[in-house]
Amino acid sequence: MKVRNGFVSNSSSSSFIVNGVSSSMEVFRLMIPLVKEDYCDYVDGKKMWKTHGENVKRFKKSRGEDFNEGIVIPFTCNYATFIYPVKDGECYIETCNNHPWQDVLPGHEVDSKHLHYDDDKTVFVNVTTNEFTTPKNYLKRNEKYAIEKHNVD
Repeated sequence: MKVRNGFVSNSSSSSFIVNGVSSSMEVFRLMIPLVKEDYCDYVDGKKMWKTHGENVKRFKKSRGEDFNEGIVIPFTCNYATFIYPVKDGECYIETCNNHPWQDVLPGHEVDSKHLHYDDDKTVFVNVTTNEFTTPKNYLKRNEKYAIEKHNVD
């Protein structure tokens, strides 16, 4: 998978397009089993997944299969995954390349031109909290949390 800088300065950032999907919820449902599998590979992963699994169940139940708005998954790998709504059977993803997404997502194509997060107009629902936010607000709030939590200046 091609690495693209800009969204997150981390070298594991990645962006790509998924083709042949009907909704952002479909992409979310395809991604979650891989995330769960990766969590459960860790020694305490099953304990860690318990909370995330409950959040996933609540999100699926409250939004439904046809949900086609922005989705942010805050617990994937090193940082959050943003799923941008489907347009003409395509869905745009900003994430970390530490998961083998190409194994579970149809029509996976690397993309480095889209900069959806820059306009800060796309609204996302957070899978964990069920709250709506924009990428800039999400990142700003979580960056502040990370600094406070780890006492980083």
